[in-house]
Amino acid sequence: MMKNIAHRGFSAAYPENTMLAFRKAVEAGCDGIEMDIRVCKSGELVVIHDSDVSRVTQGIGKVGDMTLDQLKKLNVKAGFGDIYGFNEIPTLEEYFDYIQTKDVFTNIEIKRGSKPGQEIEKKLIELINKYNLMQKVIISSFDHYSIMRCKEIAPSIKCGLLMSDGILHPGKYAKHYGVECIHPN
Repeated sequence: MMKNIAHRGFSAAYPENTMLAFRKAVEAGCDGIEMDIRVCKSGELVVIHDSDVSRVTQGIGKVGDMTLDQLKKLNVKAGFGDIYGFNEIPTLEEYFDYIQTKDVFTNIEIKRGSKPGQEIEKKLIELINKYNLMQKVIISSFDHYSIMRCKEIAPSIKCGLLMSDGILHPGKYAKHYGVECIHPN
């Protein structure tokens, strides 16, 4: 079975990881949306790929060093200039509020580099439960320890191990750790 998954939303035509890109992906008929999350300085889960805001916005600085208020003032252009107006960095909660009634699944990639004590996995699972999306999400990460923390918190949640390096018998590796999916490079 083949699935059409919108990488960072409809990022080929709209600024990546924005509500505009997510809405356009749903309008185009995608089966699922892949996105990236990080924790900002004030503790909220925000949807952005890079640890630094400079590639996709006019700002400079690390996501983890900025509050949500600071991040919301940045315009995500991601190479599109001003043709789509102002697109802010969304929170995961804003995305969930939008997607909860749509017939699409979401692959949430937990980005590496979260600071110790941020409990990104706990916050993520709490939001998934709040919006009753347990059956409509896959959590993935290159940080396999993060995936193991997700499985400890919510053993039945579907997870995927992102792999950039060759691992001998990746299926056995994933099965050994109780992980449902492998996402190879």
